[in-house]
Amino acid sequence: MSFNFGKGYDENAMEFIAISTAEMEVRLAWLLNVHFRLSLARVEDVLVEQRPNDFSSHWRFQYYSDEEKLGVNLFENKSPYGALIPEWGKWDFILKLDHEREPLAPLWVNKIKTIPGIAAALEIEFSKIKTVERLIQACLLPSEKK
Repeated sequence: MSFNFGKGYDENAMEFIAISTAEMEVRLAWLLNVHFRLSLARVEDVLVEQRPNDFSSHWRFQYYSDEEKLGVNLFENKSPYGALIPEWGKWDFILKLDHEREPLAPLWVNKIKTIPGIAAALEIEFSKIKTVERLIQACLLPSEKK
């Protein structure tokens, strides 16, 4: 799997969805697998420095299809020690889509909202993520399966 974001990052190749749910991480990944025909698998957790020498850990699930040219990353946004994306800290999960096609997020948001157990889903505008660098770097971490 290779993503070439470059310095400016291609906004057209990345889309973000915030998800609110009481479902556990593994259950949400399974629900997304079933409804979108994915194979999200848990990979190495993301560690985020909240303050100097103070880290939070966030579950991460990943899927990539060469055939579809689609990468999907599901991140646990909230943890007891801080949020992965602080400005979206009220949302439980962040879903990141990487692709080479027309926008997918509006379709995915509508479908996610129909999944039982999902309280809300919302497309996040790329320009409204102040800590986008943190999220992109998290996607580039090695994907060692747990």
